Amino acid sequence: MERFPPCQWDLRPAYHDIVYGHLDAPCFAKCDPKEGLLKNTLYLLEHLIENDDQPNGATERATRGRKPNTGPSSSSWRIGGQRQSYDFEQLPREERFKRLFMVLELLVKLLEMDLAMWILRNPSKTQQNLCSRSHCPLIVQLVWLDGNCGNVNLFIRKLFQTFVNMNALEYPEPDIAIISRLLNLVSVAVNLSEFQDNDGMIEYPCLKENSMYFAKQLWSTIEKSAYFCMRLCLASIRHVRTPYLIHFLVNELIRKLNPHLHPPNVRGVFQQLLERKWVAYGTDTTSVDTHPSSTHACYPVLNHNQKRAINSDITSDQYVDLLYRGFRAYCDMHAIAAYFREFANQQESEDVDMGSDEETAMEQAQQEGLESIPRDIRIVSQPVTDDRMVFHGINITTETLLEYRENLKYLLLIEEQLKKLQTMEERQLFHKWISFLSSIDPLLVI
Repeated sequence: MERFPPCQWDLRPAYHDIVYGHLDAPCFAKCDPKEGLLKNTLYLLEHLIENDDQPNGATERATRGRKPNTGPSSSSWRIGGQRQSYDFEQLPREERFKRLFMVLELLVKLLEMDLAMWILRNPSKTQQNLCSRSHCPLIVQLVWLDGNCGNVNLFIRKLFQTFVNMNALEYPEPDIAIISRLLNLVSVAVNLSEFQDNDGMIEYPCLKENSMYFAKQLWSTIEKSAYFCMRLCLASIRHVRTPYLIHFLVNELIRKLNPHLHPPNVRGVFQQLLERKWVAYGTDTTSVDTHPSSTHACYPVLNHNQKRAINSDITSDQYVDLLYRGFRAYCDMHAIAAYFREFANQQESEDVDMGSDEETAMEQAQQEGLESIPRDIRIVSQPVTDDRMVFHGINITTETLLEYRENLKYLLLIEEQLKKLQTMEERQLFHKWISFLSSIDPLLVI
């Protein structure tokens, strides 16, 4: 698949049959064949996470770590006439998980390639083509059978629950990464369903009702988990890939930690650094949540009687990392790095005055601010019909310009604040910040 990706439309029927192919294996006997391979694989995965239905637990523990016997006398094979039929249910628990994740990884890779190719082939009319059954990518066909693209349906809720349960039970990182990639595919599709042209221009970042509700439901799933604690929150945020989801989850968690919430932008991050919020949490790790205990080493069973933690603490280094992830996600959402580099290139012979008052900024926004817009963002006053463009244009307003100017101002102030770090311990604590800001501003020296 890596050497010959199924990305051409004439090959699509072939891998379409893989996703919706016949499910004649005995393990799919209780599944609906109309749901396809992806949904039924997730169903089996969900069932295994929540239940320990191994027929012979002692045999499983004795054989864990060894390859199952695949000879004619093995209990994982059944002889029926002249044909051998594979018995998935007789495999040890760990082996069943490995096989399910192997199948799921191939399906996710296929869906990622299909969506990437769809984006290249549909540079315009994103929402219209995404919601069309004849033009939409496979991920949309699988998730929204009813055509309500972008809605949080039962499949998405089950995906949320599986993602949260795997983080709560600390399943192997490669397996969580597969579910995270699938979650990212769905979140990207939800966000793309809101990209709508308006007189040749588009709002960016485009975070409307569907995207925000999607993020809220993921956070709600985390909050309602019986395993809800600081460890679960941090692990879930760490494994999320979509910037707007990361930004939302970080802000929700910080809101719980700090009742007096700062603005969820670069200015708010600077204020937290200025107030040294992380110092209040200390470095004691003895009260931080412990790992879940289970008789199954790699794949614990979900405990339906799990009691929620009474208190859940966060350490200073965890808080700094949490703040960094939210800051990084915000910069990715708003393309701050590209904007900063373009601004720096155009102002290389001038001193950038980021301390001007708001009245001056309002008066000079149209004259000075428009020149600092990145080249890949077009400001148009009339609809553009060039279908080769990914978007017809970005809807640039005075408020947008002022927001970006303020972001650059506080980005430079964050750099100045990091330069004031005195001890080696603090510099090590903020090494991710320094590395990221250095990639944006090559002149940064700390």
